[in-house]
Amino acid sequence: TITTDEPGSYQIPVSFFVGSTDHTPPSLFVPCLDDTYSTDNITVTAQVSDASGLASVTLRYNTGGPDTDLPMVQGVGDNWSASLPGQPVGSSVNYVVIATDASANANQTTSTVCPYSVLPLNVPNLSITSVTPGFVLLEWPAVAGAASYNVYVANGLGGGYTLLQNVVSGPVGVAVSPDQVRLLHVTAVSY
Repeated sequence: TITTDEPGSYQIPVSFFVGSTDHTPPSLFVPCLDDTYSTDNITVTAQVSDASGLASVTLRYNTGGPDTDLPMVQGVGDNWSASLPGQPVGSSVNYVVIATDASANANQTTSTVCPYSVLPLNVPNLSITSVTPGFVLLEWPAVAGAASYNVYVANGLGGGYTLLQNVVSGPVGVAVSPDQVRLLHVTAVSY
């Protein structure tokens, strides 16, 4: 509407907005996990920031079926994390992190797909490297991904195995008696 105050002058109401609309998505860095021997939960981390703040940071993963979303939790500064549930040996996992900013546009960034597999531990090949009266020395090669080894012993062919000891590496000495049958079993342990 145009109005006049005085003859020869006019007023035209004008309104305008000073500012800018946020069209910039969040900055996102996700280090991909390496293949693992662990079937335990695994922590996925991300560094996420945005000038408008963040509305959400989500970990999306799948193991060949439908996607599952997990909310990520902010730690110190721009660091975010979520715990990916442990998967059985032989699993292949793909995951991405999705960050959405708090602007009116809800700008979003999705990381590249990070794959990893849960690998089986190899069975150690056992060998007895020394036999002396009352004692045998049991050795095996290191198994990739093993944090330690459980050494089990069974007395006799029908006996159940019991844990003799947990060791970081071999060799392990085992006491024996004449005319005694002892069965030995070693398992690799991953943490």
